[in-house]
Amino acid sequence: MRKNSHMLISIMIPVTTLVLVIAFICFFKIIIIDGQSMEPTLRSGKFTLALRKCSTIKQNDIIIFESEDYGVCVKRVVACKGDEVKIKNNKL
Repeated sequence: MRKNSHMLISIMIPVTTLVLVIAFICFFKIIIIDGQSMEPTLRSGKFTLALRKCSTIKQNDIIIFESEDYGVCVKRVVACKGDEVKIKNNKL
């Protein structure tokens, strides 16, 4: 009986590890913050863990996206569809 439990554990550990690694790769992305536009919330040079997909985006969410001109961008959502945005004296 003891031998069977050791064999089961020796199979379960690698299988569980593999499932966790695949889930991590599918659902998360590690980003290195490059730049100071998000400070003090996110500091340049620090690692951030991000969800790959999100069903709804709302005001004040932090989003990560790819830009052809700038590569990976990290920005805060200031307005959503239907919101009115005013800039006065260089302030939102």
